[in-house]
Amino acid sequence: MRHLVSAALAAMLLAACSESSTAPEISVPENGTAAPAAPSFSATLPGSNVTITSASCAQISTVTGEVRCDYDVSNPDGNMINIYPEALMNLEYQCVSPSTGKVHSTGTAERWAYASFEGLTAINPIGTNVKLSTATVPNTYVKKYNKLNACRGKQIVVVTKSTLVYWDIYLDNWYSGQPFEQYKFTCLGLDDRYGCQTAIL
Repeated sequence: MRHLVSAALAAMLLAACSESSTAPEISVPENGTAAPAAPSFSATLPGSNVTITSASCAQISTVTGEVRCDYDVSNPDGNMINIYPEALMNLEYQCVSPSTGKVHSTGTAERWAYASFEGLTAINPIGTNVKLSTATVPNTYVKKYNKLNACRGKQIVVVTKSTLVYWDIYLDNWYSGQPFEQYKFTCLGLDDRYGCQTAIL
């Protein structure tokens, strides 16, 4: 099953990591990456009138990895839906000694940043300037799982650059105890690599 189903479930479990903001309109600096919305494209939740009518995400900074997203959803019947803006980030990092500051190694990793908005029944949910969580490189596993860490021993991860690779707005109808056959999802994204409707020609 495509990554987004598991990403959405992870977002449900880690909703505390998401943030939203009502800051001014996104202003993308030279080192940022923008992907504007294309209102002529849309994505509809199967078997319903729920439609993502526009979507976009923009990287604000390659230093902090901050990404903000906009979306507009039509839900005329007031169905219960969940919305997950998400962005795939390429992270360049160093493994650094916490005592000496010495760089022992470098690497790259792709990780997801996201936000989650669950149990919505509004007829027109709109997200403006929604700030996604910060994508991180795993380095806190212990015991038999410590091989999953990016760095060895007590070395710490220092992310030196974050680059937005892909984004989408993922929408589903999941609820606790839901029969599997009733689960439906749709998404509008930068391209179709994960099966989403594309937001840009």
